[in-house]
Amino acid sequence: MPTSKVIIKQPNIVDKELDDNVLGYAYQKEFEIEIDPRQNSREYLNTLIHEMLHCFLPNLSEKSIIKLSTIMSDEIWKRRYRRISK
Repeated sequence: MPTSKVIIKQPNIVDKELDDNVLGYAYQKEFEIEIDPRQNSREYLNTLIHEMLHCFLPNLSEKSIIKLSTIMSDEIWKRRYRRISK
């Protein structure tokens, strides 16, 4: 069974308007995340989880990150967690 490297530390997360078709970006070595705040609440949640997973599980494939972030954000959304605008 393959193993995954897991890194557990607090990421620095910054809201930043990004280029078209880029919702978020994870700088894995720096443990920094940029996320485009123009997304709706549900998209933002999924993108945030997706980019955090890239930092925490740097060896996981993009396909696995997408699947895992979708499962996690869907379950959180079902429990009525929402982003509150500032």
